[in-house]
Amino acid sequence: MYTADSFRVNIEDPKVDLSRLASQEEILKFLIENVKDHSECINKNHLDLIKNIFKNAEGDDSQNINNFIYWARKTKFIKLVEQDVPSNILNDASLYDIKVQTRGPDDRVFDRNADIRAKIARGNTILEYKENGSTKYKLLIYALRKFTGGLGDEDEFDRKSGEWRKYFLKDIKYTKHVVSLQKANGEAAHFSCSWINNDFLLCAGSKNVHLVFKKREHISQYSDARYELAKVISNSVFTLLQKMNPELKKNLLSFLCWSNLTIVFEILVPNSQHIEDLSCYKEPFLQFITFTENKVYERPRSLCPMPPDCATEIANAFGLSGVKYDKIPLDKIDDFLIKARKDYGHEGFVLYFIDSDLNLIGMLKKKTTWYIILRALREKIRSYLSTRSTMSLDDLKSKVKIRLYDIKAWIGFSSNDLTKWENLCCEFCKWFDKAYRKNSNIKTDFYERYPVLWNQFIKETNLSDRIQLHIEKSSYTKLGEEKENNDQESDEKISEEGDAENVELIKE
Repeated sequence: MYTADSFRVNIEDPKVDLSRLASQEEILKFLIENVKDHSECINKNHLDLIKNIFKNAEGDDSQNINNFIYWARKTKFIKLVEQDVPSNILNDASLYDIKVQTRGPDDRVFDRNADIRAKIARGNTILEYKENGSTKYKLLIYALRKFTGGLGDEDEFDRKSGEWRKYFLKDIKYTKHVVSLQKANGEAAHFSCSWINNDFLLCAGSKNVHLVFKKREHISQYSDARYELAKVISNSVFTLLQKMNPELKKNLLSFLCWSNLTIVFEILVPNSQHIEDLSCYKEPFLQFITFTENKVYERPRSLCPMPPDCATEIANAFGLSGVKYDKIPLDKIDDFLIKARKDYGHEGFVLYFIDSDLNLIGMLKKKTTWYIILRALREKIRSYLSTRSTMSLDDLKSKVKIRLYDIKAWIGFSSNDLTKWENLCCEFCKWFDKAYRKNSNIKTDFYERYPVLWNQFIKETNLSDRIQLHIEKSSYTKLGEEKENNDQESDEKISEEGDAENVELIKE
């Protein structure tokens, strides 16, 4: 059982002085001793990489961050939420969460506003605090910028072929390295640590909501409903740190303070499952994705401060568990994309495109057909369960078949594959409808543990969702051959609801 003050109790150790930061030299020594063989990484010199990150983090960026707040306040489609920090955590301080606000998915706002694509990450949190009588501003969280997928790779938005190019910092032709990371099927989670007024200040949260704390008991002080997921993430971060030995904990927190980086995780929550079955986890699990730099650039050159394989090896040294990654030869990308579509049992991959200067110039989602179909099936059944729905079971099966036909059209699998998926999905509709009429409480299980129900169905009916797909290259749009969409709007053009005067650069 964790006590309210357990963080302080557990991190205190007579051999580890937690009243001060570990020095940069101590951090570098730790990495020399603990980073495993990295000769196969894209950047073979992790130490120089970290030294450069430390150097880039130097200096007071307070005024530039204040300018960022000013820009966010006056820009249409941008919402800034201010929250006072409880005084027992940090006196006379406020947090600002900045996000895109629009009805429905935010994709169109990002698509049509180059300025917003450049400046707004999927997680932007600023701390306003007092230091020696002066007001200071610090960017605590600056997560990954928005990136997209190709046709069929967005969960809430149907994209045109080629729109992903807008989210690249340079043309894809400048790519020298490609690294794929398996996409975890959870929720975005962020964590950073800062040295504020001679103490460690932890910050954690979800895409749009973050909080700061020093002890576990601080987390419960954020009572608003919007903090629900942020508190789950913060408690998971706390538990992760609590399980570390004191020296490792100090090195990780000090590394984050010196580097001014955000850790991007995916949190896998067993009582809130999407498509992949997470029942193997007994508590929320934080899976490391990458590091991001807590700086706002007018024209960013890189989406991350280091290649993803290097980030994973460094994270492993600090005891963080990363997702699987693999390097893809440039001449094998299109083959990999077809293989990704055929994979089974997981959401898919994120491809990281890196140039000759080791800048991350773009990212691209590529989801498995298995995931795309099971998610589409879930959404049709959600509509069926709606209190306003008048659908019959036959109506549901008909709508599922129409959706599967659409999916076949743009993925390009065979008619025989389509028939197998139609039969399987319609069998699930019948199985679920029968179970629902027996016990309406299964509706809650469907919303919270859909993958568990799906696997129960597979087991009880002795059917299989391991359907081997037949996708021919001739029916598949290659990455390098995707044409630009016909939308002639410039990157800087605001949507019809926008205001051209709102596209201004942050004043230096």
